[in-house]
Amino acid sequence: MAIALASLCRTVSQLNAASMIGTMAVAGAGGTIAQLTALPGWVQAIAPGSPVYWAIDAYRSVLTGEQGFGRVVGMLLGFAILFTAVTLRTFRAEQPKES
Repeated sequence: MAIALASLCRTVSQLNAASMIGTMAVAGAGGTIAQLTALPGWVQAIAPGSPVYWAIDAYRSVLTGEQGFGRVVGMLLGFAILFTAVTLRTFRAEQPKES
């Protein structure tokens, strides 16, 4: 995810700002800051769009022995494929970041 974000930003300042805001948004929507049930309904609705949500779900599945671990791993692999595709499409090594 970080490399995909770095490939989308033109400057180091853009990357820094986007990573700070993005980290808080993805972590918050995924349920790491507070339990998902304590968050507003609109956050609960967008939570499955966060890879953090699925990582926490996988962690919980392993600890409790719940079924559905394969689905969780599939979603995390899907996010990995998406971020890899974005990186391969937009990353250019010969194009350095501006300060």
